[in-house]
Amino acid sequence: MFWPNLREGNFDFIGEEAGRGFNVNVPLDNIGMKDTEYFAIIFNILLPMAYEFCPDLVLISAGYDAAVGCPEGQMLVTPGFYCHVVQLLAGLANGHVVMVLEGGYFIPSLTEGAAMSLKGLLNDPCPLLVETSTVHRSVVEAINNCKGALYNHWNCFSVVQRFEYMHGHKLNHYCEHLVSVKYYGDVDKPPYLTRDYYPIISKLAEEDFTSFIMRFRCNEGNYKSFKGTGYAYEPSTLLHVPDKKSHSYENPGRLTKILELMREANVIESLIEVKVPEDRNDLKYCVKVHDATYVDNLINGCLTPFHDLYINDFTAQAAMTAVNVLLTLVDSVQKEEVTNAVALIRPPGHHASIANGQGFCFLNNVAIAAKYAREKYNVTKILIVDFDVHHGNGTQDIFYNSNEVLYLSIHRYDNGTYYPSKLSAGAEYTGHGPGEGFNVNIPFSNGAMGNTEYMAAFLNIVLPIGYSFRPELVLVSAGFDAGVNDPLGGYHVTPEMFGQFIYLLKPLAMGKLIVTLEGGYNLHTTGYGMLMCIKALLGESVPVPPDVFSKPVNKSAAQTIREVIAIQQQFWPSLNVMKTISDKIVHCRYEKEFREDIYCLDKYEVTDLEG
Repeated sequence: MFWPNLREGNFDFIGEEAGRGFNVNVPLDNIGMKDTEYFAIIFNILLPMAYEFCPDLVLISAGYDAAVGCPEGQMLVTPGFYCHVVQLLAGLANGHVVMVLEGGYFIPSLTEGAAMSLKGLLNDPCPLLVETSTVHRSVVEAINNCKGALYNHWNCFSVVQRFEYMHGHKLNHYCEHLVSVKYYGDVDKPPYLTRDYYPIISKLAEEDFTSFIMRFRCNEGNYKSFKGTGYAYEPSTLLHVPDKKSHSYENPGRLTKILELMREANVIESLIEVKVPEDRNDLKYCVKVHDATYVDNLINGCLTPFHDLYINDFTAQAAMTAVNVLLTLVDSVQKEEVTNAVALIRPPGHHASIANGQGFCFLNNVAIAAKYAREKYNVTKILIVDFDVHHGNGTQDIFYNSNEVLYLSIHRYDNGTYYPSKLSAGAEYTGHGPGEGFNVNIPFSNGAMGNTEYMAAFLNIVLPIGYSFRPELVLVSAGFDAGVNDPLGGYHVTPEMFGQFIYLLKPLAMGKLIVTLEGGYNLHTTGYGMLMCIKALLGESVPVPPDVFSKPVNKSAAQTIREVIAIQQQFWPSLNVMKTISDKIVHCRYEKEFREDIYCLDKYEVTDLEG
């Protein structure tokens, strides 16, 4: 019952003939909806379909009548939200995004919303938003109705499970959703109101809304500009070389290939080189993460090499230099000399635990960086996203009992048999004590996963949790061994998809994001993967792989995603959106008043979903 009061505005009007499935309505039945609800729609409906459609051009009908204070929409969307929306869409269509002004009738929020949208187009950092929380029940219903109506038209919704509906089915409202069309009275004669219906807000409410917008405008942190992308590299990290007797996939060629491709693509000219001071020594921060005896043995060359941990005379120097490089970039980002950065370092670090090295890793670079940022700059919320194909068992172990860091890993698991072959890489390991809920594992098994499965994990888990956490710094453990043709990973993620990951993470933490090299052992895949990440950091175009959702999500991966959501939603209420949906649509016409009990309807009709 909201203007224009048309039946055609409901979710089941999805287009006709060749256009069937290409018209999407997400009808909201309550006022006062906030950023939380609108983000839920973006993550669950808009972005999945957009990535599957893979557009050549994105046109945004920029209406701001859902913004705080607008008397027409009566919603509570904050101005900063619009900057996030634009940047979440910026990875599509090679960045070809056009915004066209539509509605918006509360001048203060209209002007700030438009300004924030322009900042998004300019690649400026997005402002921090309030933490997202539980999604309103009516919006959960609307989202799942849309998924039900569109299920057979879009592969992106194949991550959702369905149940067979029969009249009289006792619905479990906690985990099941009945796709139902609800409407009142005679829809053939809707009230086309054109007089005496315009909502008017009170003077007191107008003052409150204006005051809110003024506080937003006066917060200088909301208006930071893009300072550029920094990078750091030290040649001494190339001296850590396996001898001729021992073959190792982790070799200097990984870094030299990245640098070669950066020069060929002319991106180095667009980057800001961050120099590491010659006298820099961050040993004291290493021992805040690692056992002092272990670090001492590393520095003095007393570690014993084994099959996945080769050592030469320059190993300790390379490992310490890698730490120095990354912490120098943390300084540069936190001092706002650059907005984001990339650390071209080796050896990798995410397998290095408190008292031992493993898997080519000696010092846990990102863990040390997180500890450093917290202690030196009082950064209280740090998100580590690890998309290396191997679980970062070292990073998990270091922060498992702590709420200082949210660690989120997407990795190959194979029911605990894939390296590092630890059951603690499973979905049920969520942290302990103060750290409970701050460890998120997305462990794939049973199949060679690719772009579709990784994008499904990002949209259904990574982004909802990331926005709920509201980090102040994002550290990315960027391993490219899930990439195509990697000799160890066996997965099929393309270089362009790694760039899309960064595009999706960029709006968080006011743009403070550092990409750190971990694994990746096919030189071309690793080189191009890092190149795509750098281009995304710069705001340059990164092609969307055409195979994203070209097929349904692998069934095992879909099951894993649902399992992770079921486990993590107790800690992150914004995950409560996903339900098992019915395979039929129930049409409910209420003659007099709305009643929730569909088994006592005056009239009802059941329609099979197509397919």
